[in-house]
Amino acid sequence: MYCSSRGATSNCFGAANRLAGRESEQAMNEFRHPLENEEGSIIIMSLLVLVVLSIVGFSANRTSTTEMQIVRNDATYQQNFYLAESGATQAAQMLNNNNNRTALQNRTPVWLNALQDVDADNNNNVDDYGSWFDSSGGSQTGDVSNLSGDTTLEYAAVDLGPAAGQPLGINTPKVHNFTIVGIGNRSGRGQIIVEIGYRKRF
Repeated sequence: MYCSSRGATSNCFGAANRLAGRESEQAMNEFRHPLENEEGSIIIMSLLVLVVLSIVGFSANRTSTTEMQIVRNDATYQQNFYLAESGATQAAQMLNNNNNRTALQNRTPVWLNALQDVDADNNNNVDDYGSWFDSSGGSQTGDVSNLSGDTTLEYAAVDLGPAAGQPLGINTPKVHNFTIVGIGNRSGRGQIIVEIGYRKRF
């Protein structure tokens, strides 16, 4: 500030002091309230929003990938299940249509077995896929051919013997209990075994 009159020198100094006081007060207010300075806040907020959106997008992508894998696995399971069920149904139909008593008694069809033939661990149960193969490596199941790719379908029936309460006569027809098994494996993506019970008199 410049004052040209000598008599007004004191007034000039007073005005200068007041101006300096205002500037000092403004500086103190900025020092005391730094959070009120909003310069750069938009950039920070934008970065925070970007980070949050990136995390949400990554999580959604992982969830989508997991759900797709679950859907594929479920579809494979359903395909193998229906494949194995069709094998068991086919074996039951073949057993139902076979009225040759001698063949049934002697278990002539390769897919028709006695329990002792397939009970590898001697637990009177047919719960092991490996038990369907005898010690010489010959298959004791029937195979369905003309399947696409490396899809396999096998079936077998196990004669568990006469049902309880049957007549004792040797030549008297008796009701036999059977366990029928269908084994499905589509494209090597997991094996499903379907087991059903069946009764037939011969």
